[in-house]
Amino acid sequence: WNPSRNTIDGSEELYRIAGLGCGEPAPTLDAYLNWFHPEDRGEVARTITEALAARQPFSYEARIVRPDGGIRHVHANGLVEMDATGVPKVVGTIEDVTERREKDEALLRSSALLEAEQEATPDGVLVVDEDRVVLDVNRRFVELWNIPPHLVERRSDRELLEHVRPQIKDWQSFLARVEELYRQPTALAQDEILLADGRVFERYSSPVVSPAGQYLGRVWYFRDISERKRIEAKLQQQYDQLRELDRIKDDFLHAVSHDLRTPLSSIRGYSEFLADDLAGSLSPGQREYVAQIEKGAIRLEGMVNDLLDFARIEAGTFRLDCGQTDLRALIRGVADSLRPLIEEAKLTLTVSLPETPLTANLDSERIERVLFNLLTNAIKFTERGGRIALRARAEGPHLLCEIVDTGIGIAKEDLAKLFRRFSQLDTGRNKRGGTGLGLSISKAIVEAHGGTIGVSSEPGSGSTFWFRLPVQSTVCTPSDAAGES
Repeated sequence: WNPSRNTIDGSEELYRIAGLGCGEPAPTLDAYLNWFHPEDRGEVARTITEALAARQPFSYEARIVRPDGGIRHVHANGLVEMDATGVPKVVGTIEDVTERREKDEALLRSSALLEAEQEATPDGVLVVDEDRVVLDVNRRFVELWNIPPHLVERRSDRELLEHVRPQIKDWQSFLARVEELYRQPTALAQDEILLADGRVFERYSSPVVSPAGQYLGRVWYFRDISERKRIEAKLQQQYDQLRELDRIKDDFLHAVSHDLRTPLSSIRGYSEFLADDLAGSLSPGQREYVAQIEKGAIRLEGMVNDLLDFARIEAGTFRLDCGQTDLRALIRGVADSLRPLIEEAKLTLTVSLPETPLTANLDSERIERVLFNLLTNAIKFTERGGRIALRARAEGPHLLCEIVDTGIGIAKEDLAKLFRRFSQLDTGRNKRGGTGLGLSISKAIVEAHGGTIGVSSEPGSGSTFWFRLPVQSTVCTPSDAAGES
């Protein structure tokens, strides 16, 4: 800029930055200042005029607004020179720093976001470079390790290690792991640190690697998990106690079930002797008492068998004792044994079976239990005067058995509960009767044979319980007979 002539001579690059053609007339200072953003124009003018008056070098950064509306960020450096006659002129350079400025702003934004994330995380964060110089720590790191401000400012990873040394319970192991990770730039690590005051920190470390694969440093994360470890220890203790109680319960059920079977068999046997007049003729009243004894023994025997099978299933000792069996004989036997209960309930039982045998490889005692459980359920949930149909047939390679009743039915939301352990529905004449194990054990028995079991029902329309067994089961083999019966 020649102040005496008030003209500015500029290079081709200057005009390109301003978005102007080189053939235009040389601008005056005012025309030059008009290139700049209105908010920056005054500062540029002040900087140039003050430098001219003081004969001093100057610099400024400002925004040029191009004729097309585009904005370029520029950085200017200048000085005042005197010619041979003592006339001053201002000379300098203008550099387009738009891209650099945008990158710097993006970097600042990223840095601000990263810092915000580090401060918001519950983890203490430590960042070091490849020479173990501390680049950054967050507030949580300082709090966790009680780092004094002057130590943070010193930026020394080794001094930080020395500071936390008294806080670590097993210092040698801690230090050895740190040094090992520094010797292995690509290694990741996650472990737990026990502190001398009883706290527990979770430590995670990850290398910082450039896109080109250059090792730039390492990031360390620390989280106080003391409360979580305390809760986990308490839960483990409670779990161990529950497992012990469960074991005691299983042992008790197994022992009691075994011990009760013998006297129950005697009760049933002698009640049948009395009913058959083997000890002399009975009066009508005596005969009624004997019938009640037999019905109670049947119910109790069913509960005991349920408990015994449940104990075996829980203990993992449940085994099948299989052999070729005619399902028809099992069905007839169960139906006959439950006649007293059916007559007492004033129900009608119809048994429909084919004339040809329904032979399959199965555990007859266990399938008898399934039939017993399903039929007693039908009796329990069918009102007086109702009907129960017990039927079976062959379906290809399977045998299908169905127990159909005209009882109260089951709500849709209750169907899923039926085959759960200790699950009972608060309906029927004998609410909450039994152990709540019958259906779940029946399911386990049928599935152990490789079969399936299910139910279809609607409230007020009765229920149909069914199970399907393979004729030649690949699961139930004669060799299973070696197991506990």
